[in-house]
Amino acid sequence: MNGKYSQPIGNDFSAVRTAAWQDTNRFKYIRVSNQERTSGTPSNFQVNLGNDTILDRCEQIQLISAVIPNVGYNISAAVGNNRFHILFLPNTDASFTVPDGNYSTSDLIARINLVIPPTGSLTASQNANTGLITITTTTSPFVLLGSPTFPNTSGMNSYLGFTTPSPPGGSLTWAGQSRPALFGDTVFFVHSPELGANITYLDTLTTGGQTNDVNGMFTIPVSTPYNTIQTYQGEDEDRVVFGRRTRSIRNFTIVLRTNNGRELALGGNDQVILVMKAIFAVDQH
Repeated sequence: MNGKYSQPIGNDFSAVRTAAWQDTNRFKYIRVSNQERTSGTPSNFQVNLGNDTILDRCEQIQLISAVIPNVGYNISAAVGNNRFHILFLPNTDASFTVPDGNYSTSDLIARINLVIPPTGSLTASQNANTGLITITTTTSPFVLLGSPTFPNTSGMNSYLGFTTPSPPGGSLTWAGQSRPALFGDTVFFVHSPELGANITYLDTLTTGGQTNDVNGMFTIPVSTPYNTIQTYQGEDEDRVVFGRRTRSIRNFTIVLRTNNGRELALGGNDQVILVMKAIFAVDQH
């Protein structure tokens, strides 16, 4: 071996290729933390990787791993599900709003049971077998909002399973049509205006089936409960390919969003770490 060939190149330590030692590095591993941002907020921040000219020739970028705190509330004004709507006929509105938080089904049933009808009493309970919630009053007929779509505009009602409005003439008992859905955030999206693929996609929630452009990079499924750390090991498909139209990654923005489209509600001490592998175009000697 003459020392000119069979040299590992880049930061991929298992990569032994027949490339001349003069060749520019092909790979760089990039560690991005929101705590080391140059500006922005913990969930929408800018980073600066320096002035190495190779950073201007990125062909593709791959997600190696991610660490993101799961701190999103399952009930909040931002999601729009913090208000329970109930009207006692003829015109007594007993709707209520709860503070943002992470609630169980039993927490919210207990809050519904605090509702006082104009006459008689109210009871809310959950069937142990079906999971459906039933609301019953002794003498005061009531009307519940409901929506066939989820998420929806009927607030907390459909999240508790009331996906169909009760009869407008009033009822003394009404059961939910589906199980409560209080799972909170289910997906984290990593966006970047500079590095995203600007993917055109169909969004049935916000556009009614129309197309939208989003600076999407990576999608991370949430598998940990509230107030724990979501870790994720990247798959081979977790990459954005720029091809011959290389991009500069000296400076870029990272935006973290949830499946509801809103930015993650990260606090100042919540640390996000993304490890990515950047592949660069190089001149061959």
